[in-house]
Amino acid sequence: MAIVYFRLAYRATHGPAPLSAEIPAFYRCAGHSVHWLLYAMLAVQPIVGWVGTSAYRAPIHFFWLVELPPIWRQDRGFSDQVLWVHKGIGIALALLICAHIGAGLFHHVIRRDQALMRMRRG
Repeated sequence: MAIVYFRLAYRATHGPAPLSAEIPAFYRCAGHSVHWLLYAMLAVQPIVGWVGTSAYRAPIHFFWLVELPPIWRQDRGFSDQVLWVHKGIGIALALLICAHIGAGLFHHVIRRDQALMRMRRG
């Protein structure tokens, strides 16, 4: 979680490199949308999992060093619903990551523009 929040803070204060003028507006909009959806889901996913696991009252070990405290009252029915949402976010994240990788390869192999190299440089 800390890495994701650090990355969000960095991105908010340091904008990305400008996109090439040859990239159409549709691709620009799609790229920005996918990026912000990835950031949003990566920020929300661990909290939803923590709430769901807390409501179930299962222990949460942070790298087997520390046990995180529960942040929600015990409620197995609520836990099932929240963990279902957690699973859905996980599936959506996997699909978005595949879309992101596919877009990078599409730009590099099909369009032969500099979008993938821009991602690599940061």
